[in-house]
Amino acid sequence: MARKVGGRKIDHSINVTKQYKSKDFEITGNKQLYSPQIILLCEDTSSAYYYYKYFIKEHKLNVNLEPKAISKENAKKDYPDGLNEIFRKAALFHRKNDNQVIMIAYDLDEFYRKTNPKTKCKNAYEKFVSENSCHDKYVYLDTFPCFEYWIYLHYSLSDRYFDSFDLLEPALNKLLSINKFKTLDNTICSKYSKAAKFWVKKINNGEKYLASNFPTEKLVQALSYSRKHRAIIGTNSHSNIWRFFEEFKDIIPDIAIAFKDK
Repeated sequence: MARKVGGRKIDHSINVTKQYKSKDFEITGNKQLYSPQIILLCEDTSSAYYYYKYFIKEHKLNVNLEPKAISKENAKKDYPDGLNEIFRKAALFHRKNDNQVIMIAYDLDEFYRKTNPKTKCKNAYEKFVSENSCHDKYVYLDTFPCFEYWIYLHYSLSDRYFDSFDLLEPALNKLLSINKFKTLDNTICSKYSKAAKFWVKKINNGEKYLASNFPTEKLVQALSYSRKHRAIIGTNSHSNIWRFFEEFKDIIPDIAIAFKDK
């Protein structure tokens, strides 16, 4: 899925010998960020961003939520090595504090979809994961094809394959309608600005997300199923968003049951 442009500029080089000052990413305007337990880098600046924002705010989680930093001039630019900017930013944060947990929330559709995949980007991503497999400070919250599949798992225990958001959307809307959850509004021209408005309205207007829309038992269902579900790229869809909740299973009420059995 396309992403909205947002965030602040960063140095995109991955020279591990370069020294960075705190102001490179610890200062936003005149406000200095606190030292969070976890840094969550979110590729999406609409649906997924507001989803994580709700849980962080509602349960006062010690997490610094950062959207993918991308400048206008780089919005449509492929880097020579093919590496997605969210992983460049993860490397930047990791160099600053290699003991800090960094969660990376992103979609895999562009890398692994059957129609026009970005092979160079996929290879760069796989190289990044391989080169960083020796430590456990990166937590990958990947989903195929996209974040909305995680919502789909709240109402379906199917491992049905969806190659893209466009193929997932009709099936997701059908489930949301059956369960009396507002469907995605196709009347708005841009799907991505639409998604932001959709989640802002649901989360930031004081409406209780879990209580009124996705009851806890549905979240537990999604957590339990996605943990046991083996991801096979090109064969079925999957989501590893459960890893975010695993970190806070003793803080967010009533979800610990989803982690009792492996």
